Amino acid sequence: MVVHEYLNLFVFRKKMVTYEYFMDVLQDWEIGLLADSVNAAMRDEWEMTRWIVYSTIQPYLKKSMKEKPMKDIIPLPFDEEEDEERNITTEQINKLKEHSKLVGERFKKKK
Repeated sequence: MVVHEYLNLFVFRKKMVTYEYFMDVLQDWEIGLLADSVNAAMRDEWEMTRWIVYSTIQPYLKKSMKEKPMKDIIPLPFDEEEDEERNITTEQINKLKEHSKLVGERFKKKK
């Protein structure tokens, strides 16, 4: 994005920073953090909209559709990303078990 597009987004549309801060103080590395914040806020708005739509159409759904998860009825682009993040491998489970054993041993030694 060009500087004036960031200015428009962060200062005027989202009101995340003041004009003076954007022009005089803002560092290059802060732009990425602000952009991530915008994405997170937009994601929250999408989720709220999905809940509103889902609760509105709920009485009109067929019984088979009511049993499906909300994500299947009203999918959003970032749903797949969340599913990938939630998948835990057996390797990760084993590491967590080992860590919990070590913590348990340390706790027993302190008593």
